[in-house]
Amino acid sequence: MTAFPPQELRKLVPLEDGEIFDVSKIRKGLDALRNFYASKGYIDFTPNPSTDIDTPRHRISLTFELDEQKQFLIEKVEIFGLKPALERDLRSKVKLREPMNWSLVIEFFRANKSVLPPEVSPANVRVDRDLKNGTVELLFDFRPCPRYEPPPAG
Repeated sequence: MTAFPPQELRKLVPLEDGEIFDVSKIRKGLDALRNFYASKGYIDFTPNPSTDIDTPRHRISLTFELDEQKQFLIEKVEIFGLKPALERDLRSKVKLREPMNWSLVIEFFRANKSVLPPEVSPANVRVDRDLKNGTVELLFDFRPCPRYEPPPAG
């Protein structure tokens, strides 16, 4: 039993029955499954492929075991160091009580790269999970780090 219809998930894997085994297509399918689930709030989702080899018939059966984990909703968003218009834009993407959609965060960083501090990236976003309640708190801190000034000599 999955959160999404198996036929919808199957479409994400670009390898058709009877086709020659193609590792690159399997990787694309794994990435597509991860991105799909991540966009729906399943931030801990893991697809586990397994194969069953039928040597006499020269066939490989590929099965994906989907470890969905828990869906996470956004509980709290804190943003520091952005101009009001950019903050509004970011808040429009990460809405409270909506599923956590990491691709929207990445999209915000890409679209605003030229006006964001050069040292920030989605890797700098703090994501605090509440496993019991299935929620996340997000902290976006765009304030520049203070520079170290050595004490005066003498």
